[in-house]
Amino acid sequence: MHTNTLIALVVCASLSACGGARCEWPHEADAVIDLTNDIQRRHLSDDAHGARTFAVRYGDALVILPSGPEAPGWNERVGVHREAVSRCEASLTSAIAATHHVAPAQIRAVSSPGQ
Repeated sequence: MHTNTLIALVVCASLSACGGARCEWPHEADAVIDLTNDIQRRHLSDDAHGARTFAVRYGDALVILPSGPEAPGWNERVGVHREAVSRCEASLTSAIAATHHVAPAQIRAVSSPGQ
């Protein structure tokens, strides 16, 4: 696993563990990504994976899901959870895009399976 992703995941885990449901990408120095460079493309992919993981943890901290699909309110809470994850992931992807001077669509493209 890429070092930056590992750092991001540790920060994410610690924020969720402390009860701080915040959707913020950890500070990373501005660095233009050259998408023709395999190593830099991998860095961007690792950042995208970290953002997805962080967003799910954020959703988990924000929305307590009932014990199973048969529990009252399950569908509503799952919907709220998915929306929170989606919103957070979009926000984090925008932050990564700004840091690396790429478009969010380029981040999604390098993080798609088969890339």
